[in-house]
Amino acid sequence: MGDESRTTGKGTGLGLSIANTIVEQHGWKMKLSYDRMRQIFTCTIKVPKRRQ
Repeated sequence: MGDESRTTGKGTGLGLSIANTIVEQHGWKMKLSYDRMRQIFTCTIKVPKRRQ
């Protein structure tokens, strides 16, 4: 889609690992899914509603 900050396939591979660590530290949930038809990965982070 053209908005990558570097050449495709040249990342360090640490982004999702770091994100997952942060998500787990907060007690949240992260889910990854892949749509084979459109060849798109989706990352969903579930954050509980704030208590009042």
